[in-house]
Amino acid sequence: MRTFDTHAGKTIARAAAVVAATGGAALALAAPASAAIYSDQYIEVSNCHTQSEVCAGIIPTVSAGPAISVGVSFTANANHCADMRAHFLANGQEFGSGVVGASQTTDTFYVPQPSMSAPTTIGVLAEGIPGGCNPGSIYAWGGVVHIEQSGGMS
Repeated sequence: MRTFDTHAGKTIARAAAVVAATGGAALALAAPASAAIYSDQYIEVSNCHTQSEVCAGIIPTVSAGPAISVGVSFTANANHCADMRAHFLANGQEFGSGVVGASQTTDTFYVPQPSMSAPTTIGVLAEGIPGGCNPGSIYAWGGVVHIEQSGGMS
């Protein structure tokens, strides 16, 4: 019986070590509880109807969330002939901006306190920058809004 106890004790110890080792590996390899969701949405304004650098008459919007974290960036169309500043708005409040030229992408800006109960409306307001084909007023613009969200409902 003593041999059996010693053997059983070693077997239990080995099993515990295997469980601890594989359990730790499984935890290290497990995906986060709320993985990031990425989406791209095309937006454009074909005619700003303005004589200024701010295309404020039309502000295209996209929806994101509900989520704990919402990051947004913008890539200008390849056919942009002048630079522009993309102003990011969450539910009407600006939370970041970046300058882009043709095919360029802004940094990623994060929505402060995105909603966990309803989608957040994200708008992009274009501000023209003189140069290239821009003589002092913005006429048209377009590109892709990139959204990265995590911690929300899918």
